[in-house]
Amino acid sequence: MNIVKSIGFIGEKGTNLEKARINCILHGSNPAQDAVKGLYQLQNEDGGFPFGMVIGNPSTINEDLVRWLGVALSAGGFTLAFLSGRALGRQYSADVTIQKEHQLITSDVYRLIRHPRYLGVIALSHGISCISQSWIGLVASVIFIVSFLYRISEEEDTLHKEFGKDLEMYCTYSWCFIPYVN
Repeated sequence: MNIVKSIGFIGEKGTNLEKARINCILHGSNPAQDAVKGLYQLQNEDGGFPFGMVIGNPSTINEDLVRWLGVALSAGGFTLAFLSGRALGRQYSADVTIQKEHQLITSDVYRLIRHPRYLGVIALSHGISCISQSWIGLVASVIFIVSFLYRISEEEDTLHKEFGKDLEMYCTYSWCFIPYVN
């Protein structure tokens, strides 16, 4: 890719807004008023731009806020997934199975949430979607939720066969994977 050639092309055939963007990037200067006049007319009183760039629509969410929310979700999700793996230790398996000398883990991150690893992965994937502001990532996150719900039912059936009343007791004071939702 030839950057100089691209800049020259925008200088010759670009719109006023494209020229203003290049000028800002190259020289750190503010764009000419005529280049952004249309944007100023479109801008809402709160400083945001209307959803769909249609006059009269409410402002879109602040992109920086969404990205910082994504950072928090990603960090929290990664931490939760890591801590759940550490709490399971050798009992962790990619397959739904009971390990030799398997114990029901009800402490650490498993104290209140029965499937914190799935909650962590979901938070991490939603966070990445927010950081990249990707609708495709958000759809993938929803697919994770659906697949995890299926897997959770398999896991809990398997655990119930092994631990019976102990699992039932644990379920009375813990949430499946979303706090306050059984």
